[in-house]
Amino acid sequence: MSRNQRLPAKPPQNVSCLAVIGLVLGGGLLISPTILGAFLNQEGYNPDVARRSRVASLNRVQHAYFLEKERLAPRIDLLGLGFGEIGPPTKLENKSGSVYFLHHTEQAVFHYAMPIDKGQSAVGAVFIIPSKAKSLKSSAAKSNKIGMNADLSLQSIVCFTTKSSPSPPPPPVLKGDKPVCAEGTTKGSS
Repeated sequence: MSRNQRLPAKPPQNVSCLAVIGLVLGGGLLISPTILGAFLNQEGYNPDVARRSRVASLNRVQHAYFLEKERLAPRIDLLGLGFGEIGPPTKLENKSGSVYFLHHTEQAVFHYAMPIDKGQSAVGAVFIIPSKAKSLKSSAAKSNKIGMNADLSLQSIVCFTTKSSPSPPPPPVLKGDKPVCAEGTTKGSS
C-alpha cells in the first residue's frame, strides 16, 4: 500500500449506539406528552376520593409509627406524610381544599378530613385492641411498653359521609374488637 492510498473507512462502532439512543429519546419525546397529559389531567380529580385516600394513608402510617415508637402518634406532623402545609401540630391544611386533623385518646387515634367548601368528609381510626379481654391499662402496666406487648393488636377503618356537612363526621366505634362506622357514615376502603 502506498501512502496516498486509504483504507476503506469503517463506520465508527458507536454509531449504532447513538442511533438507538436517538430512537429511544425521539420516541420518548413523542410518548411523554401523552403519558404526562394523563397524569396531569385534573378533570378526573375527585377531592372526596382524595380525602378518603389520604385518611387511609394516615391510618397506614399510624400503624408504622406504632411499630417503631410503640405508641400512636398524638400529632399529625409526627407522621411526616407531607401532602400539605403543616399548621398547628394536630392540623394539616391541603392546597386542594381540605383540612386534616386528628383526635388522640389512650386507646385510639382518629384522622379527620374535612372539605373547606363542600364535599364529603372522611374519618379514619386506628384502635389498640387488647386481646383476651385484657384492658389496655393492665396490659400496658405489665409490659411498661404498649408496642412490646404481644397481647395488643391494631385495627383500623375509614368511613365517609354520604352528604356534605360543615361539621366533622362522627368517629367510628368498636363493637367487640372490630371497628365499625358510626351512623351517618359509610365504610370506605382502607
